[in-house]
Amino acid sequence: MQNNAAAGGPGGGVYNGGTMTVDASRLEENTVTGQVSGGDGAGIANDADGDLTINGSVITENTGTSVACDECSSGAGISNEGTLHVTATTISHNHA
Repeated sequence: MQNNAAAGGPGGGVYNGGTMTVDASRLEENTVTGQVSGGDGAGIANDADGDLTINGSVITENTGTSVACDECSSGAGISNEGTLHVTATTISHNHA
């Protein structure tokens, strides 16, 4: 997943609200822009009902921004509100 964008909601690359496994994947250079609150989870957003497993992947150079305020965004690489399992994965150079 590369160069995807979401405006107004979380999950520039991937949004998970169920059960998901990401294996040997690259999520890079995705963006999310929050309209009212933060731009969360530019790489992956895992909501409160989500059960996300990430194995052997790279999550890098994702950017979350907000129209509402400069400090509102969080979790540029991964925004997690549910259950998250990460193994052998590089998460680096993400910006919120």
